[in-house]
Amino acid sequence: MNVSDMLEAIGARATERFELEEEGRESARARLHRLCPDDVCDHGVVRLRRTGAARGGWRTMLVASLPNADQLGKALRWTADVREELPDPEASDLYLLIVGPGLDELDPETIESDEHFCRKLVQRTSEETPNAMLDRTFLAPTQRCRRATWTVCWSPLEGHLGPWCSRKR
Repeated sequence: MNVSDMLEAIGARATERFELEEEGRESARARLHRLCPDDVCDHGVVRLRRTGAARGGWRTMLVASLPNADQLGKALRWTADVREELPDPEASDLYLLIVGPGLDELDPETIESDEHFCRKLVQRTSEETPNAMLDRTFLAPTQRCRRATWTVCWSPLEGHLGPWCSRKR
């Protein structure tokens, strides 16, 4: 999987619920892309906003392809630089998707569990397509649940009682 495949998949998934920021010479997307030093791996930027939310904030997704584990530090530095450039409410909606052939030496769970300055997702060996990885993000397909009647437990004590909880709400 490479950066262009991931960017294309993000664009395809986002069309139903999100609008993509237009690519232009002076767009925020182009500015954030330029923050990445030249010696850093292949990379890309996508900015999304909920459809119909004219004043809502943008979500920024950074995609970095690492040829080896040594490039991780450079990708994280780029992500930190991007976070500093984003306005305050948008800085909390920053995602780094790490793909590429150099991930064998990395521990994906450790990297993903550290949300110090952004949410990170690392391509797993079982995720051969971009869509498999995007299923773990806010771009995962939504499913409408059927209307059903079931027992709902409201208090913590009732939650522990399991099958003995009989009050319906």
